Amino acid sequence: MKEYWQLRDFIFAGIAGALIFAIVFLLGSGIILATGIPATGGIVNIFAAVLLMSIAVRIVPKYGFATLTMAITFSIAIPTIIGGPPGAYKPIIGILLGLTFDSIVLIMKRTTTSHIIGGALASAMSLTVIFFTMQILGLPGVDKLQPLLKFLIPFQALNGALGAWAGNTIFKKRLQNLPAVKRLMNT
Repeated sequence: MKEYWQLRDFIFAGIAGALIFAIVFLLGSGIILATGIPATGGIVNIFAAVLLMSIAVRIVPKYGFATLTMAITFSIAIPTIIGGPPGAYKPIIGILLGLTFDSIVLIMKRTTTSHIIGGALASAMSLTVIFFTMQILGLPGVDKLQPLLKFLIPFQALNGALGAWAGNTIFKKRLQNLPAVKRLMNT
């Protein structure tokens, strides 16, 4: 069955992308302010971003939706430290993460398990891509990050898997029967 995109799908991708950015920016900044430790906000950011993305992809179950949404999120994040050091390269990271999520979900036929695996792989990949970007750009701290990757990448994957599981659980138990969500899902 062919999936046709409608204007509301593009609008919802923009809204979802902006909402994901706003929430992870506030969460990440709040945690960094509370702890005083840079990069600690990323722990919660991955969970929240994947949770919200899983819900959004359930509402608009079309291939490319996660890719567009993450490209928007990372475009908004260009001047911030969300998703890595500030820079114009960020939309490329968003596209790679979204394509990973979209592809896994499509290949595994849009099951909850597909969201969990897609969330885990995209989350692990995000840290890997950010590391290589920092390395290519010659940014300070990359040498301190490298030995931690063997611990952080599996942790990111677990965090992404938990975010996807939570997003799917919230969608199925609370959101899918709401009239507003049904209207958005109605094609």
